[in-house]
Amino acid sequence: MKWQHIHLARAVVLVAVVVGTNDLLMAQLPNAFPPAKQVIEDQYNKERNEGVANPAPHDPNTPAKHNWTALIPLPPLATGILNEYDADPTFIRSLDFAPTNWWQGIIGGVVIEVLAGTQASLPQQGMIVIMTNPDYSPYAPGSIERLPTPDQTGALTITTVLADSPAGPQLAVVTDGGTSYVFDVPSRTFLVHPTPTATITPTPTSTPQRPFQGFVPPDKKTAKCESRVVNSIGRLAACFRKCHIKRADLAARGKLFDEERCEIGSGKPPSCRARYDTAGAAVIAKAICPACLDATAQSSLADSLASALENEEGTVYCAGSIVFGGDDPGFVPQDKNIGRCEDSVTKDVSTFAGCVGNCEVKQADVELKGKEFDKNACVNVGTSACRTKYDAASAKLEPKPGKPASCPACLGMAARGTVADAAREFLEQNQSRIYCFGSKPLS
Repeated sequence: MKWQHIHLARAVVLVAVVVGTNDLLMAQLPNAFPPAKQVIEDQYNKERNEGVANPAPHDPNTPAKHNWTALIPLPPLATGILNEYDADPTFIRSLDFAPTNWWQGIIGGVVIEVLAGTQASLPQQGMIVIMTNPDYSPYAPGSIERLPTPDQTGALTITTVLADSPAGPQLAVVTDGGTSYVFDVPSRTFLVHPTPTATITPTPTSTPQRPFQGFVPPDKKTAKCESRVVNSIGRLAACFRKCHIKRADLAARGKLFDEERCEIGSGKPPSCRARYDTAGAAVIAKAICPACLDATAQSSLADSLASALENEEGTVYCAGSIVFGGDDPGFVPQDKNIGRCEDSVTKDVSTFAGCVGNCEVKQADVELKGKEFDKNACVNVGTSACRTKYDAASAKLEPKPGKPASCPACLGMAARGTVADAAREFLEQNQSRIYCFGSKPLS
């Protein structure tokens, strides 16, 4: 449509030029008509010039001719569970996806579409596709996420909305083979039921269920791509956290720092996101990644990470009276001790998250070889587990006997544990978005 607008504009300009040129030529020529006809032509020119000098009044409520959205308004937004997805078939095929039905709603002012269906190239693989549209416009598409079901028992169908919240609903979904799940839209995860059942029941809140972790890579090529993406996400997170530390330290000294430029800006030196995008393009160029981990999917992962770390920044830099400002949460550290504690927690959680990412890579590599891997021992339990090391580092921030506490009350031992929990949960909930291709689920 926008190209039609451009062509129309060019045509109008061309007509204007031609008409203007013709008037100029006629003005420079002697009378070119017989006397009787020249009188008519002169009268016509007089009336036309008077019309130009004194145009008719314009109704301000009349939409401008170029305002196509006013002339052709968008249809009302349908919400809830919908049965037919009306979209460009070529676009849907480009997603390697065949929709069954879908849910649509507005979350935080953004239109969210949750499509249920199957992977077109692998019909037994159920799949959820989530698309965001900030402006509800066919010319402003947002992000796209593709999330495979834990099993491969056919196409997925949304049956009911189980619960709703400002962050998004939980949807009851079932495969053609009868396996039921609860899909949690806010966390983008399938809550796995222990046995296939045709009757959907809400997941008990007393026992949180482990998110689906994804698939064992089917070959070394896929494993190489997926491990590189895990490492890239880890480097991006570490880079973002360094930007948080630098901004807080400079703000405490009364100096300005462009955190957004550090994280996602353009130019030199390259920002965190620019480095991530370059690494992603490099691995895509090697043609080793599955379709579910293409450039769009990798970009969506980075967007999700940025949102999670923005929340983390507000949790860690929690003490003070002067806000960082802009759209970033958190406060300027009010003294050196508090700043030192908050920076230490940021560094410790960065190390912890990197360790959890390494466990995910090890899990995939070991299970690709047909062996067992105890991920829980790697992440949570034992003297060498990621969480054990994090807790030991956190304990060093506790106040020494006879000395004042360096950490504020809002960042005590329990709060520091919560920060680590959130970092681990983000990685676990998004592991299936990276290890997205295969037939055997990770254990």
